[in-house]
Amino acid sequence: MNNTSVILKTAAPAKINLSLKLVGKRQDGYHLLDSIFVPVNSLADDITITLSHGDKSVTISSNLAEMTDAANNLCSKAAEKYFKMTGIDVNCNIDLQKKIPIGAGLGGGSSDCAAVLKLLNSHYQKLTEKELHELALSLGADVPFFLVNKISHVTGIGENIVPFECPASLHILIFSPYFSISTPWAFKHIDPSVIGEDSSNSSSNIINALQNDDVMTAAEYLKNDFETLLFSKFPAYLIWKKELLDLHALHVGISGSGSSFFALFANMADLENAKEKFSCKYKMFFK
Repeated sequence: MNNTSVILKTAAPAKINLSLKLVGKRQDGYHLLDSIFVPVNSLADDITITLSHGDKSVTISSNLAEMTDAANNLCSKAAEKYFKMTGIDVNCNIDLQKKIPIGAGLGGGSSDCAAVLKLLNSHYQKLTEKELHELALSLGADVPFFLVNKISHVTGIGENIVPFECPASLHILIFSPYFSISTPWAFKHIDPSVIGEDSSNSSSNIINALQNDDVMTAAEYLKNDFETLLFSKFPAYLIWKKELLDLHALHVGISGSGSSFFALFANMADLENAKEKFSCKYKMFFK
């Protein structure tokens, strides 16, 4: 690198879990999942990396003050691990402009982390795809998905990612109430009896329906194992779900461990009608 700074930019998209089944728990405490991940490219954080000569360091700036603690930010951790693995000495500043709600089950932190890894590796080309995947997994279970960023069947703790073609049009409206839910809290308090195989929520049935452009059938199999816990803890979810179903939503479900939820519609007309009615009645983030 010469004395001129190098500037790298990208968008880090959100995701929703169209379905999420917990099928087991490892001895190390990680839960095994069976999920359909859907990227939401219309909702994304903006990331700019500036590389320059100088003291080897990784700094972070952001539109949100709580994102600027480099010691606890996944973006800076990703850069530091990448540089350590590749032996690169560089001054690196990461500017993170947050648009994805925090603590909302939309994968913003994991996506930001993956975006940093992809940007750095596209520039330096030091790691193979397998090495990049392993590095991503070491930073978080959801991070590898964002390296792929295609609708996928995700299993294991998040490391097994199988993208699939989806000709079906997914008319999805995302809602984020103005409170967050801690993922560790959700896993700690989920009823152990819901963890296990459940043939009625087979991902293969969902995938087959979507590949056959049959969203209505797919909707019948959608489920999130965190819903019982969250609907009990936050009864407002039950109210919102009933209202959306009354507005012709095919399915209303939680994304990840919350707090965001989404409604799946058969067409854009029903989606826009629900968005208009909810935006008039409730103060929350919509996408």
